Amino acid sequence: MFIPLKQLTYMLASIILTTNMVAQTQKTTSQQIPTKICWDNQLIIPPDSGQEANPGLAGVYSGVSNNHLLIAGGANFPKGMPWDGGQKKWWRTIYSFPLNSNNPSWQVFENALPYPMAYGISVQLPQGILCIGGNDADQCYSDVFMINKTPEGIAISYDWPSLPVPLSNCSGTYLNGKIYIAGGQESMQQASASNHFFMLDLAHKEYKWQKLASWPGSARGYAVCTADSANIYLIGGRNYINNQITEVLTDGYVYNQKRNEWSLIKGKFPVMAGTAIIIDEQFLLFVGGVSRLLPTNDSHPGFDNILRYYNIKEQRMVKEEIIPYSIPVTTNIVYKDQTLYITSGEIRPGVRTPNILRGKIYK
Repeated sequence: MFIPLKQLTYMLASIILTTNMVAQTQKTTSQQIPTKICWDNQLIIPPDSGQEANPGLAGVYSGVSNNHLLIAGGANFPKGMPWDGGQKKWWRTIYSFPLNSNNPSWQVFENALPYPMAYGISVQLPQGILCIGGNDADQCYSDVFMINKTPEGIAISYDWPSLPVPLSNCSGTYLNGKIYIAGGQESMQQASASNHFFMLDLAHKEYKWQKLASWPGSARGYAVCTADSANIYLIGGRNYINNQITEVLTDGYVYNQKRNEWSLIKGKFPVMAGTAIIIDEQFLLFVGGVSRLLPTNDSHPGFDNILRYYNIKEQRMVKEEIIPYSIPVTTNIVYKDQTLYITSGEIRPGVRTPNILRGKIYK
């Protein structure tokens, strides 16, 4: 086919212009990510009485109180893996680590929680760490209480309204004076994911929790949840009925607080049971997660050690980065003074880590 020179020149110019625009867009997006995060895992949870070393804990409550990193509760298999007949144990211990000390050392407060519990939600508030729901081997809890570090030790306040139903393996976050809780399960005997969506207005906490319209998708537990200045993001997780996993979820939803409405966001998110944080109101940073389910045994390769950056405005994943450390799941992300703390957690099914993954943010 003959193409006139003038037309060919125009076509080539268009191709070059388009290519440059795509390259510039990719370059701009990469340059827009404002952070460099340097990671280490040198901080290690100390042992309890009778332990030579702490095996680590999944499902802990964590946050910062009076410049101390607090890690509370959790569960592990201290006497053998589950496939070898090991039994899960829930804990009442609270660990405290000073973040601004020249000579920091851990404090261990055993039997500090009201009972052994794990797999609830911990929400960082200015006045302390609010712990919501959770479970033990027999039941899920509706309890809500606040923990704080004091010069004398640990203070726990129970002056908070209980959840409308017991919940564990739920997700939650804080936004503009309100706390939101999504999904989770009500029972340990017939564990089924829910589509609960509750809100507590801290300006009127005597009004108790309000039930709001849930997202337009599957019921879920083990989802990732975080918020920017106006919206809540509920990402991934899994749906399950009577302890049987029915669906690993990779969809994501955004809840606009002002409009009180949900929308589906574009993309696939293989981040079940991981953690996330908003970076500069522009990016969702997903830290780890479970991308697929494999048999639970000693040959499991471990969960993802991938950081995923999602551009909120463009609604697309713009960067993936592998870090040289295991990234735990079924835990929390704590932010303080440009530093992220992933507080213990699970690195393979049944296998915990006592290491705290710490990421220092540089801009």
